Amino acid sequence: MRNKLFAGVRKLVILLVIGLSLAACGNGSSTGNHLVFSTQPSNTTPMGTTNGIINALQVQIVDSYGHVVKSGNNLVTIAIANQPNTGIYTGILGGTLNVNAQAGSAEFNDLTISQIGESYTLVASAAGITSAISLPFNVLTSTVGYISQSERGVGYEIVNLTNLGSNFQGFLQVYIDQEPNPINADAFATYSASHPGYISNSPRYAIFDYANTLGSPNAAPGALTPFTDESGFTWGMIAEVQNYDWPFNPANYPTIVPAPISGWQVGAQAVTVPAGVVKYTSNNKNQLTLFTPTNSSGEPILRFFITDQWGNLYMMKSANYANSTPDKLLAAFESAILPIGWTKSTAYLTQNLYVNPSYGGESNTYASYQEFRDSADNSYCQIAWSSTGNSIAQQILYPMPIWAGAAGSLVNGTTGNDIMYGSTGNDQFYPLTGQDSIDGGSGINTVVLTGNSSQYTLTSSGNTTSVVGPDGSKTLTRIQYIQFADKNVALGN
Repeated sequence: MRNKLFAGVRKLVILLVIGLSLAACGNGSSTGNHLVFSTQPSNTTPMGTTNGIINALQVQIVDSYGHVVKSGNNLVTIAIANQPNTGIYTGILGGTLNVNAQAGSAEFNDLTISQIGESYTLVASAAGITSAISLPFNVLTSTVGYISQSERGVGYEIVNLTNLGSNFQGFLQVYIDQEPNPINADAFATYSASHPGYISNSPRYAIFDYANTLGSPNAAPGALTPFTDESGFTWGMIAEVQNYDWPFNPANYPTIVPAPISGWQVGAQAVTVPAGVVKYTSNNKNQLTLFTPTNSSGEPILRFFITDQWGNLYMMKSANYANSTPDKLLAAFESAILPIGWTKSTAYLTQNLYVNPSYGGESNTYASYQEFRDSADNSYCQIAWSSTGNSIAQQILYPMPIWAGAAGSLVNGTTGNDIMYGSTGNDQFYPLTGQDSIDGGSGINTVVLTGNSSQYTLTSSGNTTSVVGPDGSKTLTRIQYIQFADKNVALGN
């Protein structure tokens, strides 16, 4: 009996040693697996600025003994845990937020945060595994690379009209003067008359600081795509825009004969914006902007805001170059007559506000600012999106793109054909009927359709899925889920 007892104990000890050895090899089967930040984030600056990328982070899957689970290949997601800011200062996490672990480790090399703030923390999560919170870190103010209007002076711009098309729905290409042979003031004054197909933009007074544009539209970040005209002046392509005067009423343009046929036409041709109308612009421009609370003398800057009827928020970005003093800016702002349901407000910023474009797809080659002018003088850029999912773009219809907010949004479509773009966050799209193209961008994105799953045909290729059903056809890119009336279907995107 005693020998049997010793034999049993000996066997138990051997099994325990084997279990510990397996755990030490990183293949433990303990149900206590959890995530850890094996590399912690350090202080950084906002996205797009010098050193704006958070240092490379490593998140590991470990077992209850603290050993890396070498078989772990889970999808690990990074998000902001502690958010030190609210409202327009809320920091947005950008970069690659979802990474499949390899041998128990997930690497995050391009994370950025859009706004300054103290004691940010990040959370790493994966299905079925206990999440991890990083140590706190700060995003610090940076003005390196930003240029004030006083440093830049007047920037002369020309607009190429030749790609508009007969329906005026094409793109206008905007070029800015640059070295080695920038235009002079005298030549710019008569440029439109001497260069058919081009018009000259009125000089603008920018009430923000800006970083050098990261690249021309639909091109890799870098120097602006150069253009030399027949007079030898050199330009760089800085933006690609679509304009629409909304709401459109041909009676508002009595001097145009024959009467204009659409808001697209007057958005491209008419300089003056009538009272109660805005010139809405989808502006493909990869430029980083900074709104500061004070000017170079340390005096507070009064900022001008407009809220549209759906709750989207815009801030004045530039004015006519003649309106370069605070009193003239205020007078121009107060005199503008807006569409019904729109409201004005003024406020002082409490900290630097960094405004980045919304990025379509996986790269920075389609960078959109949603903007409008309330007159020939004042322009505003959208800095916050409403939770209603509506904007001017839904009223204009195709081919005006509909954009989600930078933080993740609900985005409504229309009964026509739509082009819809997501954000760096998790978006929900409600496309309605039509032939729609929906690019979810980053994050975990869902398209909501009204019918049962049996009513639709799905065809997938790579990260794109084609969906055909009773409410039309949809081309879905970087969409992870379709919510049908009867069930939720996960896609392989």
